[in-house]
Amino acid sequence: MVIVWFPFCRRVLLKKTKDKRLKHHSAGILISVRPCGIIPHFDNEIFGCESISQIYALKMEFLHCLPAEVRTNIKAWFYDDMCHEKPFAENHKQANHSEVTKFYADNVEKAVDFFHFPGHRDAWCHMNTNPWELKKKMQFSKVNTPAAEQAFNWINRYKSVKGMNENRFIFFFRYLLDLHNWKIEGQVKTVVNPNCSSRSLLINDIKNRLSALGLKHLQNDDANDDPWSLMETFKQCIVVTFTN
Repeated sequence: MVIVWFPFCRRVLLKKTKDKRLKHHSAGILISVRPCGIIPHFDNEIFGCESISQIYALKMEFLHCLPAEVRTNIKAWFYDDMCHEKPFAENHKQANHSEVTKFYADNVEKAVDFFHFPGHRDAWCHMNTNPWELKKKMQFSKVNTPAAEQAFNWINRYKSVKGMNENRFIFFFRYLLDLHNWKIEGQVKTVVNPNCSSRSLLINDIKNRLSALGLKHLQNDDANDDPWSLMETFKQCIVVTFTN
């Protein structure tokens, strides 16, 4: 499995305003995309700037949530700024923080995606993060590394999200991306359709898998409605859905 990683930036131009909520600077949201277009990972807004350390931390959190048998199937990762992330991730001190950071440093091939590579002129980039060399090394016949750019193209159409509060914003994008993934799998009219008979079977199957993982939050009618607790549960649900 090849995961193409590219940060989708939802930049907001900040002007003088009486609304203090708009004065909090955001560098956008972060998604990871498979070559087929499925988006298995969505993270909340990046704060301050799109720094290597922040991108790396969010990526390690995502990998940590994956079951080990799924995580080990990830063979390569493409990112437009991999020439800076690669030395950061493979630094001996950084790589030995945990089993996940060690796996990413030693077992995942890293390269700049084909779309952005022509803009990289440094000799180090061409020697260490060249996607053409990685394609030869891993014998890819064809890989869609601009998948994240393609996702960016349609996600960026949603301009009205700028006025949403945090919880509504997160819910909107999680729901939107979930429908997008089902559409790619050709199941929007079946498992997503509330009138479809097979939908109840899917819901029961998901509940059983959640129960097996000890995720009983959504099954408890008296559960706490704390949004952060709910979002953490949803995040685990999405991982379960996409890895089975």
